[in-house]
Amino acid sequence: MNIDPSLLQVIEESCHRFGESQDRVLEQMQLITAALQSSEIDKWLIPLGVGFVSAVAGAMAAYLFSRLQWRITQRQNALSAGATELLSLITQLEDLVVNFWLVDASSMAGPVLHGDQLKIKSLLMLTIRYSRGLKSVKMTESHKASADRLAVLVSDIYDLATGDDFESPHRKASNPTAVKLATQCAEARSSVHKLLHF
Repeated sequence: MNIDPSLLQVIEESCHRFGESQDRVLEQMQLITAALQSSEIDKWLIPLGVGFVSAVAGAMAAYLFSRLQWRITQRQNALSAGATELLSLITQLEDLVVNFWLVDASSMAGPVLHGDQLKIKSLLMLTIRYSRGLKSVKMTESHKASADRLAVLVSDIYDLATGDDFESPHRKASNPTAVKLATQCAEARSSVHKLLHF
């Protein structure tokens, strides 16, 4: 195999120039590094950068904390508002159903009897709606147990209050029914208090 000597000389010169170029680039990089190390820029740039990163991190942490706090407060407000309204409904319902079952239907005027029946049904429906609404609010396990117990009590109150001869014009007063209703309404109020205060 024959190699042209002039070609070898060109290759040798090119490698020599490339090596010189590398040396010059290396020298320039060392000069830039020395200039940066001796300049005043790094004395205020590093603390400024650290301060900026700290400020951004602090702002993000504050945003996330306030967002979390807002959600927790919103959840507590929803639970408190629903439970307060439910407490009022149960109290009204208890007064109405206990008095209703302590009196014979025949001793009540027709419009009063029908008006009381309608009020009882509407209060019962509202009570059921609010107790179901409370179950949709995110809450702790103890609150959830109270909400589940409340839903059962409200269902029992509905069955007891509208059972037997509720809409009969010949309905007789029933002290046992009135006592059971008063007891279950008191238990329901207790469950609502647990949602509000515990």
